[in-house]
Amino acid sequence: MSTIKKITLPAHRRRGLLAEGAALFAHAGVAPNGKALRLYVRALEFEDPEVFPIIADCFLRRPFLLRFVEPLGRENRMRRRMDIAMRISEASGIAGASIFFDYEGAGRLHVLVRLAGNALAETFFLPFRVVCAWRLHER
Repeated sequence: MSTIKKITLPAHRRRGLLAEGAALFAHAGVAPNGKALRLYVRALEFEDPEVFPIIADCFLRRPFLLRFVEPLGRENRMRRRMDIAMRISEASGIAGASIFFDYEGAGRLHVLVRLAGNALAETFFLPFRVVCAWRLHER
């Protein structure tokens, strides 16, 4: 018989974590199903029984804005949660990462333009990420 204690979060906190998981999956280009979202919440509950959502509402409604605050290098809660969401999407077989690597059948010029566009976007977002990482490090 298992002695693992069942963890139950208050409903409002669970809903917040489900919304956070949906935003992180959307940021990664994945359309999650209910099972993947519940797995995300359970993984967070397992790590910390007093877990709470950390992503602001503006990012929940517009997940593409997470590119501005995506953490750099340091190990922090946001990076950890992004990693959990990506691992769940990869393990669940949810299609999504192909949006980053879907170059099959595309011409060389098309591939170069997409790569250059991604590089330009990352260059644009880098200063915001550095400031956010610096602010998180101060706390």
